[in-house]
Amino acid sequence: MKIKCVGPSDSYDLPTGEVVRRGHQVDVSDELAGRPPEPRYFEVLDELRDAIHGRPDHERAASLRNEFDTLDSGDGLLALFEIYAPVAAKSALKSEVTK
Repeated sequence: MKIKCVGPSDSYDLPTGEVVRRGHQVDVSDELAGRPPEPRYFEVLDELRDAIHGRPDHERAASLRNEFDTLDSGDGLLALFEIYAPVAAKSALKSEVTK
């Protein structure tokens, strides 16, 4: 599976020993790529931050925490959504990694 490095650092070491640079793509096994968090995960995370820090609402925050605990936070590299993103199959290019 192709993934793209979108993280804030210039490069990241993969568990495979490869190094991928920000903005580049790499082909990894489906198991290592994993899956990104479900979309509702991000919505609840934003709502929870607001209920805690923005407009404090303790009851709403407790309800959101309970929901948050039931959501799929992803797995593998794609669970690190601030660093890696899936690449659509039609736009996948040659891997750009260094050893």
